[in-house]
Amino acid sequence: MLGLLSKEVITREPTVAVVDPFICTGCWNCVNVCPFGAPEKSEITMTIDRQKVTRPVSKINEAKCEGCGLCVATCPGNCIDQRGFSDDQVFAEIGGYLERVRAARNGG
Repeated sequence: MLGLLSKEVITREPTVAVVDPFICTGCWNCVNVCPFGAPEKSEITMTIDRQKVTRPVSKINEAKCEGCGLCVATCPGNCIDQRGFSDDQVFAEIGGYLERVRAARNGG
């Protein structure tokens, strides 16, 4: 751990989640499910018919994101993407994890 902290720059894998703020509804499902605390509550201000409108959205803190894909799978609006993985790859990874959990519960 100390070796990691002594580096000037820490390189991470580019597989992090990204929220499309224009379709995010601010439901906070991603905030509630993330074990790393990467999704954060935020706001976006847009101009609609010459009026400024502020609404809640989720924003991913890339420094905290471990690229697990739970937020992607949980988002009901499909507004979170995983950089480096397609949706099918993320769902396959989650499915594999769930199968391992079921097997462990069944003694296998």
